Amino acid sequence: MKKIFFSIIPIYLFSQGEVYLKLKGGEVKKIDIGIFPFGLFEKISPSLKLSLKEIQKVLVDDLKFSLYFTLTLPDSQILEKKHYSDFLFWKNLGSNVLLRTKTFEKEKNIEVELIDLLIQKRIAKEKFSLLQNERKIAHKIANFVVKVLTGEEGIFETYIVFTVDLNDRREIYIMDYDGFNLRKINAEGEKKLFPRVSYCGKKIIYSTYIKKDLMGIYLIDLNENKITKIIEEKGLALPGGFFPNSKEVCLALSKEGDPEIYLFNIESKKLKRLTYSPFIEISPTVSPSGKEIAFVSDRLGSPHIFIMDKDGTNLRRITYETSYNTSCNWSPKGDFIAYVALDDEGRNQIYLTDPFGEKVFKLTYEGNNEDPCFSPDGLHIVFVSTREGSYDVYVMDFDGSNVKKLTNIGNCHSPYWSGIK
Repeated sequence: MKKIFFSIIPIYLFSQGEVYLKLKGGEVKKIDIGIFPFGLFEKISPSLKLSLKEIQKVLVDDLKFSLYFTLTLPDSQILEKKHYSDFLFWKNLGSNVLLRTKTFEKEKNIEVELIDLLIQKRIAKEKFSLLQNERKIAHKIANFVVKVLTGEEGIFETYIVFTVDLNDRREIYIMDYDGFNLRKINAEGEKKLFPRVSYCGKKIIYSTYIKKDLMGIYLIDLNENKITKIIEEKGLALPGGFFPNSKEVCLALSKEGDPEIYLFNIESKKLKRLTYSPFIEISPTVSPSGKEIAFVSDRLGSPHIFIMDKDGTNLRRITYETSYNTSCNWSPKGDFIAYVALDDEGRNQIYLTDPFGEKVFKLTYEGNNEDPCFSPDGLHIVFVSTREGSYDVYVMDFDGSNVKKLTNIGNCHSPYWSGIK
């Protein structure tokens, strides 16, 4: 198996007024952001100072997680008031950008400013309301920083859905991308399976048993707080991924015998069969272009990953080096597909391959690791693992590094990362 090397390289200079970061092979290079402590030397109430301290803490965690930046955080005790505008001081510390704030307590907002330290000019400035909880404010600021300095959308207000076994029930839970704000989603059915989130982040589909041999697929509209049954079939009825338009989904249904891949339009209710074989075809995932679908098939005797066009044509196999391949998920950049395969010890591990199966990367090694799903920026993967006992939800960078545990409740399955709202 190969290893992944990447770097984050600024394509445009700060002096040109915009910075765009791309992942490319080679040496790692990131932008360093110096952060002047929030509220330092400002005449504000003690409670607001504590609130600003929490906002800064969460913001630092967000920016570190992003993979785009390194951070310079001098001890407040060595800083003086003059350092708020002493750009040479921050440049000598190795920073490329200074992030500083100004608090308006009466107006209940905070102003965030980004300074290009090379030419000592402002890159951007934005005000954020303080009439929200600290974590939400921090996530909004982090999204602002990522957007300004990279041109990409930040993922810090996204969420992760997954299921949890609770006695005889399997419930859907939702949490913020970093594992905070965990709560249960009230939905139909005793055993909910395979929740999938739309690109717009406003819709969730899942499957459940209506009766012993009857399954239903339900749509949750988070904006309208509404649950609708969209499919009811005998046998297997499992959701795959949404298409980028958030109006179409791919499904695995066994309504005509063995499980096959179908295309379903949520608005018109039209159902179109895409695969025709006497074998099992399941776990469809849609490419970010919406033009291709990857799925699992045992048509060669054991499960392998295949790709076909949206209309079911141009079928090709992409897994060759690994065995018993399942649970594929397409990256939002379109460059990788994550999937699960058995290792030499018979354990489930997570791998990456490209859409043509030319390169394979093994990402996990400890315990059983399953159900990978990319973050909407393609830089992280959420999954479940038994590396500490029962199945819990974890997140890692797309190259398998920086593994972080998000839940501590056990019996977790099928995590899925939302799109950006």
